[in-house]
Amino acid sequence: MILSGVSRPGRSTGTRRIARTIRGKTKAELIGRWSAYRVAYGAEKDSLILAHTRADVREPNSGARATLNERGELGEEVRVEVAREVMAEDGMVSVERGERLFAVGDRVMFLENDRERA
Repeated sequence: MILSGVSRPGRSTGTRRIARTIRGKTKAELIGRWSAYRVAYGAEKDSLILAHTRADVREPNSGARATLNERGELGEEVRVEVAREVMAEDGMVSVERGERLFAVGDRVMFLENDRERA
């Protein structure tokens, strides 16, 4: 993201702490801009928040859902059991199982894993 390489070996832990703080502020700003865009152009106008990794997706996704909930754009949540395949560095595939909350008004995108290209 914005501060890649900031916490290189030999840097102080203070630098890493600043990087995490700025990264958090950047994510909050991203949600704010996304929210303002939806207000200005309408909820029916497509807009995306993109992130590099699954870990980077969690916080903006939570912020976006909280914004939609505050505005009353999401209906009642339903708990759904989910599973996903995870491939380890050694090529072993395992299945992670868990639960996710979905609501009327959520937009869900399904992707297909292409392990041939990995």
